[in-house]
Amino acid sequence: MNDVSTPPPAPLLVVDAVRKTYRLPGGNRLTAADQVSFTVPRGGSVGIVGEPGSGKSTVVRMLVGLTRPDSGTTRPW
Repeated sequence: MNDVSTPPPAPLLVVDAVRKTYRLPGGNRLTAADQVSFTVPRGGSVGIVGEPGSGKSTVVRMLVGLTRPDSGTTRPW
Protein backbone atom coordinates (compact mmCIF):
# COMPACT_ATOMS: atom_id res chain seq x y z
CA MET A 1 0.00 0.00 0.00
CA ASN A 2 1.35 3.44 -0.93
CA ASP A 3 1.43 6.22 1.61
CA VAL A 4 0.00 9.17 -0.35
CA SER A 5 1.30 11.63 2.24
CA THR A 6 4.93 10.91 1.29
CA PRO A 7 6.17 13.65 -1.03
CA PRO A 8 7.89 12.59 -4.25
CA PRO A 9 11.70 12.57 -4.16
CA ALA A 10 13.47 15.79 -5.12
CA PRO A 11 14.47 15.93 -8.78
CA LEU A 12 18.06 15.14 -9.70
CA LEU A 13 18.43 18.29 -11.80
CA VAL A 14 16.32 21.38 -12.49
CA VAL A 15 17.15 23.73 -15.36
CA ASP A 16 14.98 26.83 -15.29
CA ALA A 17 14.86 29.33 -18.16
CA VAL A 18 18.60 29.41 -18.88
CA ARG A 19 19.80 31.79 -21.53
CA LYS A 20 23.24 32.35 -23.01
CA THR A 21 24.34 34.89 -25.59
CA TYR A 22 27.76 35.52 -27.06
CA ARG A 23 29.15 38.79 -28.36
CA LEU A 24 30.25 38.63 -31.98
CA PRO A 25 32.80 40.82 -33.72
CA GLY A 26 31.15 44.10 -34.63
CA GLY A 27 29.03 44.19 -31.48
CA ASN A 28 26.25 41.84 -32.60
CA ARG A 29 25.07 39.11 -30.24
CA LEU A 30 24.32 35.47 -30.92
CA THR A 31 21.73 33.72 -28.75
CA ALA A 32 23.03 30.18 -28.21
CA ALA A 33 20.34 29.06 -25.72
CA ASP A 34 17.09 30.88 -25.02
CA GLN A 35 14.79 30.07 -22.08
CA VAL A 36 15.76 26.38 -21.86
CA SER A 37 13.92 24.56 -19.07
CA PHE A 38 13.66 20.92 -18.05
CA THR A 39 13.66 18.68 -14.98
CA VAL A 40 15.40 15.33 -14.62
CA PRO A 41 13.70 13.12 -12.03
CA ARG A 42 15.80 11.09 -9.62
CA GLY A 43 16.56 7.81 -11.38
CA GLY A 44 15.70 9.35 -14.76
CA SER A 45 17.70 10.45 -17.75
CA VAL A 46 17.51 13.11 -20.42
CA GLY A 47 18.74 13.42 -23.99
CA ILE A 48 19.54 16.76 -25.58
CA VAL A 49 18.97 16.65 -29.32
CA GLY A 50 18.75 19.27 -32.03
CA GLU A 51 20.10 20.65 -35.25
CA PRO A 52 23.76 21.64 -35.53
CA GLY A 53 24.21 25.04 -33.94
CA SER A 54 21.04 24.80 -31.85
CA GLY A 55 22.79 25.25 -28.49
CA LYS A 56 23.14 21.67 -27.23
CA SER A 57 26.80 22.04 -26.27
CA THR A 58 26.15 25.42 -24.69
CA VAL A 59 23.42 23.94 -22.48
CA VAL A 60 25.70 21.08 -21.39
CA ARG A 61 28.56 23.52 -20.70
CA MET A 62 26.20 25.48 -18.43
CA LEU A 63 25.12 22.27 -16.65
CA VAL A 64 28.68 21.28 -15.78
CA GLY A 65 29.74 24.80 -14.81
CA LEU A 66 32.08 25.58 -17.71
CA THR A 67 29.88 28.45 -18.90
CA ARG A 68 27.66 30.72 -16.81
CA PRO A 69 24.17 31.42 -18.09
CA ASP A 70 23.25 35.07 -18.70
CA SER A 71 19.98 34.37 -16.89
CA GLY A 72 18.08 31.45 -15.42
CA THR A 73 19.30 28.77 -13.06
CA THR A 74 20.61 25.23 -12.99
CA ARG A 75 20.09 23.38 -9.71
CA PRO A 76 21.55 19.97 -9.07
CA TRP A 77 20.00 18.24 -6.05
